[in-house]
Amino acid sequence: MWFILDYLTGSGDTARVPEVINIIAKTLEFGWDRQYGGIFYFMDVLGKPHLELQHDMKLWWVHNEATIATLYAYKVTRDPRFLDWFRKVDEWSFGHFPDSEYGEWFAYLNRRGEPTHMLKGGKWKTFFHLPRCLAFSAALMEELK
Repeated sequence: MWFILDYLTGSGDTARVPEVINIIAKTLEFGWDRQYGGIFYFMDVLGKPHLELQHDMKLWWVHNEATIATLYAYKVTRDPRFLDWFRKVDEWSFGHFPDSEYGEWFAYLNRRGEPTHMLKGGKWKTFFHLPRCLAFSAALMEELK
C-alpha cells in the first residue's frame, strides 16, 4: 500500500489518500497476531479455513512492507496510531527475524516467531526487501525529523 501512497502523493492526486490510509490501518488490525505478535502471511476475510499450509507463518517481506507503510502513513497523516504501529512492527521484526550469529534475517518464521528454515537467501528471499526497507525507512525518518 505504501507504493500507492507514494504514487498518489507524488502525482498530487490526493483524493484517494484517505482510502489508502484506511486500508493500511484495517489490514494491520486484521492481520496482526494478537497471541504471538507479528503479521500473518494469509488471512481469510470471511474467517474460512485456509488451504495454504503456511497461512499462519510470519514472512520477512510482509513485515518489511508493513514497516514502510506505517512510516509513510504517519508521514502523510501525522496520526500517532501509525507511529505506534511502526514501533510494534519494528520491535517484533527486529526481535524475531535477525540471525543473532550472522545478522541477515531469516525468511520464514512459525506462528510463535521461530525460524522454520535456516536459509537467509534463496529463490524468493534475496538481498532486496530488507535493504530497501531499511533504506526507505531511514529516508522517511530523516524527512520526519
